[in-house]
Amino acid sequence: MTRRRSVGRAFSPGLGISERDIPFLCRKVFRGDYVLRTKGTGLGLSLCEGIMRLNKGKMDIVGVRGGGTTVTVELPWCGEV
Repeated sequence: MTRRRSVGRAFSPGLGISERDIPFLCRKVFRGDYVLRTKGTGLGLSLCEGIMRLNKGKMDIVGVRGGGTTVTVELPWCGEV
């Protein structure tokens, strides 16, 4: 039986995230060195990753420094968790 899943994708054309930072993004209060002057707590992606894990979903982050970032989330349909 094939499991149905919902997929969402968001792109931000901002500063982008360097590839070396991607493995650390879901750690609580992680902030890359290039965003030290930008507002934020560093909790957002950690919370999203926790929600994905609790719901048997997954999150993929692709970033290019200076070229933006794409975040893709995938969740099972309701009743299939």
